[in-house]
Amino acid sequence: MPEASSKARLPQSILDQFWQRMADMFGHAWVSQYGADPAGHAADTWGAALASLTPKQLATGLHATHNLGSDFPPSSPRFRKLCLGIPEFAAVEYELRTNKGARSPFLRQVWSYVDGYLFARAESKKAERMLREAYGLAVEYAMKGGTLPYPIEGELEAPKPEQRKPASAETAEAELQKMRDILRENEPEAEQVEGEATGDECHPLSAQEDGV
Repeated sequence: MPEASSKARLPQSILDQFWQRMADMFGHAWVSQYGADPAGHAADTWGAALASLTPKQLATGLHATHNLGSDFPPSSPRFRKLCLGIPEFAAVEYELRTNKGARSPFLRQVWSYVDGYLFARAESKKAERMLREAYGLAVEYAMKGGTLPYPIEGELEAPKPEQRKPASAETAEAELQKMRDILRENEPEAEQVEGEATGDECHPLSAQEDGV
């Protein structure tokens, strides 16, 4: 079996910086477990675990580690998961239950291993077991460097309805006054038409009276 040091590993200069950051973050908890300097078996283990990760991914992992709020450092596999943005199973399950819009790339990878027809008809315990198995496959895929699905074009959340503010009392009164003015402008025309109609009916009668 080849030695761990012969495997692909993180460049030593980057590993040195990473080691110092973890020592600064966890102090004695890190040094007592892995040593003050990146050397020996511990360095080989971490160097191999972090191989192929970019500086940006390492920064993501360090930030996520800080946000855990733990007094003890994560294991090397756990830290690699944090670097790759792999969520815990509980977070995946919660997203599946609550997110009705666009799903995260990792959840879509998990769902690719699930038979949706059987999952929808399974009892809760069986459905959870199916999801856990799919989660394990997705984690293994991502940890090996697999590319997660890109967001589907057009897969967007439903647009939120426009929030309309009720009109103020002054605005409402002004609109009502406009309506009153329009109605008032039409009233003389109606009276004039009515008067003209009445006059037209009287003219023939007057002509007959004059002829009598």
